Amino acid sequence: MKFLLGADTCVCLIRQDPEPCSYFKAVSPEDVAITTMTEASLRYSAIRSPDLTWLVEGLEPFLDSIQIINFDRNAARMHAKFQLKANPYQIDNLDTVQVSIALAYNLTFVTHFCIGFDEVPGLRMVDWMPSLFLPEKILKRRQAHERGFR
Repeated sequence: MKFLLGADTCVCLIRQDPEPCSYFKAVSPEDVAITTMTEASLRYSAIRSPDLTWLVEGLEPFLDSIQIINFDRNAARMHAKFQLKANPYQIDNLDTVQVSIALAYNLTFVTHFCIGFDEVPGLRMVDWMPSLFLPEKILKRRQAHERGFR
């Protein structure tokens, strides 16, 4: 495995957005995974928003086509170390689990919402959706974050 997909990337792949799909098709299926936390988040979104038929209909085929990594003892050890430093990075609890798994297994974390992640020591990140619009809330956090480091 090489890449750990964040939920935002998964949603774009399920929706079949061309940009992330081109990256996804360029890598081997064995090199891509999601966490059980991401699976839970996607399932919750599908239940919460049944009007999003593309998500409801595309979720199971997507999950069947991708490796899913559990939060195991190796990741738990990394999470405990990482939690001590998580607050300065402004990363929420779900994302600290994702980052811990990426660090524990030396994976590149694939996400569009990069705020705080770029400062995590040792974390490799990539954005498969660089031209995608950022929601206003995320955009404001990113701008505030960037102002703080000038």
